[in-house]
Amino acid sequence: MAVPTGRESDKFMLRLPDGMRERIKSAADANGRSMNAEIVATLEEKFPEPSPRHDLRTLLKASLEVSHADQPAHSSSAALKNRQTLLNFLWIGGYQDAPAFLREIEESDIDTSGVTIGEYVDWFREVKTLVESYTADNAKENPQHP
Repeated sequence: MAVPTGRESDKFMLRLPDGMRERIKSAADANGRSMNAEIVATLEEKFPEPSPRHDLRTLLKASLEVSHADQPAHSSSAALKNRQTLLNFLWIGGYQDAPAFLREIEESDIDTSGVTIGEYVDWFREVKTLVESYTADNAKENPQHP
């Protein structure tokens, strides 16, 4: 969403190629905006503010909620596999008592309403890739301990 600009906003001098000023003016008129507002709106569209990165606890809680929502019996192989992936991720990250930490997250009242399904999917995909990579590297280094 565009933030209103005013005299105190950052200023940036810009050289435009021939004809671009007229195209911007035409677009601004068509959209009922000033040329400055049209340029800012176009830049906002092209360069949106980055979405906030959620902290680890919020993403873990969202992962647990998604696993439980997908698998109401909580004992399904998919839910258990996701839980094991999260435990491995925490162990790789240096959490000595990963099961206790995960239980603490599970029992917490952390608000996950701000986590979109896309953010969750992207994050969990990164977690799985990290765990799989670490497991594969560890298997190469210690073939007798998979």
